[in-house]
Amino acid sequence: MEKIFRNTWVWVAHDSEFPDKGSFKLSQVGFEPVIVVRDRKGRIHCMVNRCRHRAATICEVKKGKSSSFQCPYHGWGYGLDDSLRALPYPEQYGDDFDKARHGLQKLRTESYNGMVFATFREDIEPLEDFLGEGVRKYIDLFMKQGGGFPVKVLGEHQFSVPMNWKVRACR
Repeated sequence: MEKIFRNTWVWVAHDSEFPDKGSFKLSQVGFEPVIVVRDRKGRIHCMVNRCRHRAATICEVKKGKSSSFQCPYHGWGYGLDDSLRALPYPEQYGDDFDKARHGLQKLRTESYNGMVFATFREDIEPLEDFLGEGVRKYIDLFMKQGGGFPVKVLGEHQFSVPMNWKVRACR
C-alpha cells in the first residue's frame, strides 16, 4: 500500500459531487482517509482526514456541505483549504507556534474531464502525462455518454470482497 498508493495518482471523486462551495465527501487513498472539498474560491482540495494535533478523525460525515472542519477531540479548526484557522487557548502553544505550519496534510490534486485525482507526491508528473493518450481517450469517451448533458454522480454502490488486493484477472 505504501509503495503503490502513496506514489501515484489515485482517483478520489468527480466534479459533480461538489456543486457548491463547501461541498465535501470522504474518500480513500490506499488506507489513508481523505476529505475532498470545494473551497470558497471554487478550487477542489484533497487533505488527510486526521487532525495535526493528535491524529483524530476530523470529519465523520460521508458527504455534505460545511464552512470549515473542527476536530472533535481538542477543537482545532481547519479551513476548506486545509489551513489551521483556530485552536482553543492559543497562548498555551507558545509565541513561536506557527499556525501556517500545522494545517491538514494536503495532497496534490488535479482533475481531468471532471475526474478528480490526488497524490501524496509533489514531484510526480502532471496528471495528463500520467494518464497518457490512451487512458484520456477512454475517459473522454465515457464522459460523452451523457448525450450532451453533463455526467453527474447520482449515488454510489459499495461492496467489499474478501480477497488479496494484488489479485488480478488472468487472460
